[in-house]
Amino acid sequence: MNHIILKIKSSKLVNQGFIKKIKDKIYFKYIDPKLQGKTDRYRNEILDRLYEMLGDTKWMLSCGGFLRYYRDQSMDGQDLDIYMLTDDLERMLPTFIANGFLIKQIFYNMEGELTEYRLLYKDVEVDIFHIFHDETGYYHYFTLEDNAKPSPQITRKVEGNQLIVEGPDYISWRRHLPDFEVQTYEFEGSKFKGPKNAVSNIVALYGESWQVYDPHFDPRREPVNNRPVPVPGAKSVVFTKPVKSIKD
Repeated sequence: MNHIILKIKSSKLVNQGFIKKIKDKIYFKYIDPKLQGKTDRYRNEILDRLYEMLGDTKWMLSCGGFLRYYRDQSMDGQDLDIYMLTDDLERMLPTFIANGFLIKQIFYNMEGELTEYRLLYKDVEVDIFHIFHDETGYYHYFTLEDNAKPSPQITRKVEGNQLIVEGPDYISWRRHLPDFEVQTYEFEGSKFKGPKNAVSNIVALYGESWQVYDPHFDPRREPVNNRPVPVPGAKSVVFTKPVKSIKD
């Protein structure tokens, strides 16, 4: 059955035109809220697990989860997006696996660098982003599920347990971060790491108007003060049956 699902997802028929719009509408109206509900149920357990197993390793909860915590004193309905320095993430990946996390999806940029792990913990998706650093500062890449619009320059193919999406028109975005300094926060009795310079990090992701919820916010084009740079040639690998190693 999982192989059949992969075949359907890779089909050109469901990834273009009117059918793709229906598929996306079904996902965001019915499937995505169900996933968020699972995140709400297990969020504190996952945060506790991360805080304990990562020890002194630098990491931070970011994106909507941290924004809602800092602005609204809530995390309801938010994904768990975790930032880690790329060397630390690769070093600690076996620790994630030993603590009940499995690899559901991986993303690459055009240079073949692994940029993100989508892990699964008790059916909850946790996105772990590689944070890179060079002379320009800290940055990361993100690739959204609806990035791969119909194009002859994007291929979808099934190989065993993998659905592979790649091509020149498959886009990832490179986004600058102001720093990677972290500190400990607490939410409903659970401790977690977040950005020490909270406001500057939130502004870098959501702009100066971050204190007001914007239902039309598009992370591919905003904020104007730190607009992400599109990078063509991304690649995604989805494992229908989550794995403990990408070599499995």
